[in-house]
Amino acid sequence: MLLLILYPTQQLAADRYNELGKSFALNVDPELAKGKPAVFGTRSSALIALLSGVQSREKAAELLNQVHHTSEVTWNEPTQNFTDPSISNIVVGAIVDTGGIMLLALAASLGFGGFRLLAKFVAPGKIFDRNTDVEILQLGINSKPVDVKDFYILQSPR
Repeated sequence: MLLLILYPTQQLAADRYNELGKSFALNVDPELAKGKPAVFGTRSSALIALLSGVQSREKAAELLNQVHHTSEVTWNEPTQNFTDPSISNIVVGAIVDTGGIMLLALAASLGFGGFRLLAKFVAPGKIFDRNTDVEILQLGINSKPVDVKDFYILQSPR
């Protein structure tokens, strides 16, 4: 009778194969077994082959030599072909991106300036340049009080 046992790892198979000697007369002639069942066995990587019912050690060795186990480990990892950009691409990209940011800033400033001119034209003195609503906080460090009219040189006539 042939029993093949495949363990997940070689280390586990080696530990189990060594423990078989406690329960069986492992690889001992049947005449010298001393009350234990005579079992012939071998270990190949993570595979243990056990053979019982054989009358001689030579016949068991002949049968067990035909049992082979090989394992193949493959590592299938996806490959990537990404490379770092060249220094010229980095410099050109930085210049182009800076130019784009400058154009956005110019467009925003022209838009805000146009909105301010339109607001002055549609509602003069109500949204921007409200002389009567301006307040100045003073610390009182010098003796002369600050007047709001001193800060508006060009006042629109009313």
